[in-house]
Amino acid sequence: MGHIPQPDFLASIGIGGESATSPATVQVWEGPDYTPPTETYNPTPYLLPSNSDVNIWWDFDHIAGRLDDELGYTREAFYPSLVAFNLPGIACYVSLDDAPIPTFTPSFTPLPSNTPLLSGTPTFTPVPTNTRTITPTKTGTETPEPVCEYLMLESVTIGASTLEIAVRNDNISAPVFISRADIHWHKPPGYGGFYASNMRLDWREPFWRGPDYTENTDVSSSDPGWKNGAPAYDGRRLSAGQTTLVQMAFLNGPVDMRSYYIPGDFDGSTLYFSLQWGGSTQDCALTIDSYPTPTPVSETPTFTPQPVCSDYSVLFGRFESNGVVHLVLESTAPSYTPITGAMITWNDSKPSILLDFLAVRGPHAFDPLAVPFWDGYVAVPPANALETGGDPVWLVTTGIEPGETLSLWVDFDGTASTLSQGLGYVPEDFAGTTITFSETCTVPLSFDPSPLPTYTPSPTYTPSLTPTLTPTNTATWTMTPTATDTPTLIPSITPLPPPGTYPPGCYPQSDGTVLCTSDG
Repeated sequence: MGHIPQPDFLASIGIGGESATSPATVQVWEGPDYTPPTETYNPTPYLLPSNSDVNIWWDFDHIAGRLDDELGYTREAFYPSLVAFNLPGIACYVSLDDAPIPTFTPSFTPLPSNTPLLSGTPTFTPVPTNTRTITPTKTGTETPEPVCEYLMLESVTIGASTLEIAVRNDNISAPVFISRADIHWHKPPGYGGFYASNMRLDWREPFWRGPDYTENTDVSSSDPGWKNGAPAYDGRRLSAGQTTLVQMAFLNGPVDMRSYYIPGDFDGSTLYFSLQWGGSTQDCALTIDSYPTPTPVSETPTFTPQPVCSDYSVLFGRFESNGVVHLVLESTAPSYTPITGAMITWNDSKPSILLDFLAVRGPHAFDPLAVPFWDGYVAVPPANALETGGDPVWLVTTGIEPGETLSLWVDFDGTASTLSQGLGYVPEDFAGTTITFSETCTVPLSFDPSPLPTYTPSPTYTPSLTPTLTPTNTATWTMTPTATDTPTLIPSITPLPPPGTYPPGCYPQSDGTVLCTSDG
């Protein structure tokens, strides 16, 4: 049904409803079909209401707007298309164009009462009910099924915070779907809190979200963080004739992974692909096995200087939407220093709030690049969070780099606005809060004015092997914030993304989406 110009493919046929995606629309056929014409003779039965108009929807994939506006389609592009109906005693065909309807011999099916339709005795030539009297001739060729031999691993590269595996699908017209990822990785020296955050294809929505705090990550459709993505499966689809970048993102590690890793560090990692549409079968496998492995480093003790507590400072930044308090940590120490504890206190004579979580890094508390390291729920101050002693809600080791200015996000439940505007809190209501570095330096919160840290995105991937690599792998988000809630006690603030630009409780994400939460 329908002559469909390439490169689109027919994804489904629906009847009824006000649009192809309306809940009231009945899907009578599901594809895909890449080659016109599409012929379906036994769709899901659909009862047409009497004396009514019914919509029939042909849904083509990879098109966001109208076919005529985006691709120049006209009505004639679908001539001649036919829809068949079976009625008691009558067989009908409806043509999309004005061409003559093909002749046919209807089959006679008596009504349930066995009462003839006419008073006379019409003569019918019996034809089996399921016999088609017209047979459209396919003008295209059958779509070849994808095969594993046309998949290849083009390259393995290391980004500032990502492992990037370029996979080429040279099948002519059929996509394949990633169905499992077994990534072999280890924590870099000195970064015990390093962890796998998510996996995605070409900066699309992740098909897997962690975190995975343990070395080596093996995930598939049975993993709770896996997203199949029906019905389009765009997050897992590697299109035909294209190179797709499989990215695994890591957090809470060194500023630039390239100083610690080479592709051979991930030797033995394997990606699995399904040849079925949106499938979870592991039909094909590509393994990283031909890259030089790093030379083993002898484990020689390294001197760790005793922390000097005057190298660290904890400053009040500002109040953020959704009940977040933004603190600023600074270090002039010569080496990486772990954060091993936090005591958060607040004025409990003010309206009630509850401490929810602590996080570092990222442009705001709810961004995917922020690293939550404590996730408790404390209603009465002070809240003592300690890495040592088996605190069950201390999630992961984190720390501050030499010379780094680091955001620490303290999230309270109790308001979708800022604590200052919504509940009347002032910075001094959090006096007595302390942060502990390397178990030896407990630094109190200071209210001296200090510039807020500026978030700088990691460098993006620039392909060099395949000029036709699609998409062009340029991150679609740009952090160009403008401050709207600037406390007068903080001069010369380098602003973060402004809470006021979005509805209360909503934040722009680094992957281009906006996250809205119901409360703080």
